[in-house]
Amino acid sequence: MPVSVAEIDAPVLPTRTRRYTLEQLGGRPSETLRGVEGIFSWPFGIRLDETVVGASLKLQLIASPALISRLSHIRVAINGEVIHVVRLSEDELGEPISRTIPVDPGYFSDYNELTLRLIGHYTEDCEDPNHSSLWATISGDSVLELQTRPLGLAPDLALLPVPFFDPRDGDRLQLPVVLPENAGPDALKAAGIIASHFGALADYRSARFPVAVNALPDDSHAVVLIDNDNASIPGLRLGPTTKPTVKIRPNPNAPNKRLLILQSPEPAGWVMAASGAVLGGDALTGTVAQFEAVERPESTRWFDGPRWVPTQRAAKLADLIEDPLDLEVSGHAPVPIVVNLRVPPDLFLSETGRIPMRLGYRYTPPLETDNSMLTVSINDQIVRSMPLEPIDSGTGLIPGATPDEPFSVAKLPISNYMIGSDNQLRFQFGIDHHKPGPCRDSGADLVRSGLNPDSTIDFSGIAHYTAMPNLGHFANAGYPFTRYADLQDLALIMSDAPAASEIELMLFLLGRIGRMNGTAGHSFSVVPASNLKAAKSRDLLVLAPQVLNDWGKDLAASIAASRRSVTPTQRLKAAAQRFWAGEDAPVPPWRVTFDAEGSLAALMGFESPLQSGRSAVAIASSDVAAQALVIEALERPDRVDRVRGDLVFFRATNIDAYRTQPPYFVGSLAWHQWIAYHLGRMPGWTILIAIFAVFLIAVLLYGFYRRAAERRQAG
Repeated sequence: MPVSVAEIDAPVLPTRTRRYTLEQLGGRPSETLRGVEGIFSWPFGIRLDETVVGASLKLQLIASPALISRLSHIRVAINGEVIHVVRLSEDELGEPISRTIPVDPGYFSDYNELTLRLIGHYTEDCEDPNHSSLWATISGDSVLELQTRPLGLAPDLALLPVPFFDPRDGDRLQLPVVLPENAGPDALKAAGIIASHFGALADYRSARFPVAVNALPDDSHAVVLIDNDNASIPGLRLGPTTKPTVKIRPNPNAPNKRLLILQSPEPAGWVMAASGAVLGGDALTGTVAQFEAVERPESTRWFDGPRWVPTQRAAKLADLIEDPLDLEVSGHAPVPIVVNLRVPPDLFLSETGRIPMRLGYRYTPPLETDNSMLTVSINDQIVRSMPLEPIDSGTGLIPGATPDEPFSVAKLPISNYMIGSDNQLRFQFGIDHHKPGPCRDSGADLVRSGLNPDSTIDFSGIAHYTAMPNLGHFANAGYPFTRYADLQDLALIMSDAPAASEIELMLFLLGRIGRMNGTAGHSFSVVPASNLKAAKSRDLLVLAPQVLNDWGKDLAASIAASRRSVTPTQRLKAAAQRFWAGEDAPVPPWRVTFDAEGSLAALMGFESPLQSGRSAVAIASSDVAAQALVIEALERPDRVDRVRGDLVFFRATNIDAYRTQPPYFVGSLAWHQWIAYHLGRMPGWTILIAIFAVFLIAVLLYGFYRRAAERRQAG
């Protein structure tokens, strides 16, 4: 814990109850403990500005009826300390069991691990430690309940990003942003930089940024933008500043909460203060920092954000994980090693192509050739299963290993069709038990397995080329705005006087884009609707209703409070149309205009009206509740996959996707790839060209042989 952390003398604050199901802590709907010593762990954290004053575990499970009750039990541990033993009576075996286990708060620290271990036996004689009757299933609905009391941390920039974001906290980040009245492009850009930064930090937790105008939240941390002309908000007074400044202060409405204040003598200084707070965060100390200059070179290549797999070179597994120990496991049937792989969505992956992977692995060898196996899969699709063989009698090493390189090596081509934008590589080791004679198994489990961090997967040399518009690319990868980590191609089109809900939507989207890239964006622009031409050379993210109204006749949908005008299309195309024009050609559109009540939102993708080849994504909504439908859909993994095509309607729980317009293409291909790809998309024309080519060859051959015959006759 940093030395600068200190509690402020303050009255004792009320406690708060946090409830986490084991599924919310990262487990599945249920986890099964198998074998003599089946084990599973759930990690969780305690915020730095909170302390645990009470806790309990409400455990729900069912155990195998074949267990011997007096020999079998479940050990419950926190951070390696056994806190309780769940005894399994004869009557309870095979039936649902519920236990409420009190937990001493002294067991908790910043980062914690709840571990359940099954000690199970089905016989008093020789037993198979992996016998099928040795199991206990833990329900994911089991609840860890914590009573926490807030702590007032000393205001100190050295703690950033704590307390505004705490990596120990697995909940969704909720960080209010306080803006001045009539916030202009500079204020919005500064708030957007902060949002993309905290979105990148929050990662899988997601992040939302409620917006208030000149009003501090009642019981929350917050980010505040303020200038010298309006250096006071009710309850907060600040002196003037001569330079862009970042300050940290207690929230007057809640003394245990903190305010991150960006103050500047002029609006343009807010952007410098925001970038300085993000880029210089590791060196900030004290309660005030003033910035002289912030220099950041622009990105020079696509997808240079830290969360994208490198495409200029072969990527090592070490590049894709946080800790090399994540590539090591123990036990005969350990949990799989998981490596997340975020691939640029515009890579031109042909259907028949393959991505080469060179995998190094090692393991405790079995005593004899058996069913020991390493299974490699991606997105739950098997790539290959490889036998794990005994020691080579000649070298004394596992097959393929050398004294200098103690790893077996396998070349595993991964078919392109298995690969999406967000991918999960899973490596499952399984090593058989061996018992040389009756009851001679020692019970010691010394089996270890691991992957070489220098193993590679190679996406280099693949062109960037994709058909647009494609809202699936935007929803799952933030494309095309994530091509550069600094967001230099992004222009946010906002109303001249945006409402708080419009700004909140903007901050959510920037936070999500930051999550995709893994870093804050600093080079995007915020363009008022009245100055639309300034965004001509960029990709557009359009949130301003007046711009959508002006473009209404050319868009697939126009949505106001009650008036709607939409251009739906059939989901399936006629066979003849698919044959001649390819799968991406839309049905000729028709339009319906009507009045209706209720909430409706539309997400639209189209080519920028300002410049061909540039992309635009727009969100139109009837009200604030409709905007919330879009946010919720993009935030939830079980719903975001339903966003695709170029037009998506959001109504209550319904998400309907359509394609209404012909595609345009972004990126570049070699000429032979371009010809093969586009002919492949239009099979009807391919057949016509083939017939014409055959006819032309026949004519040429006919002419050649006719002239040859004439020469023979003349001779």
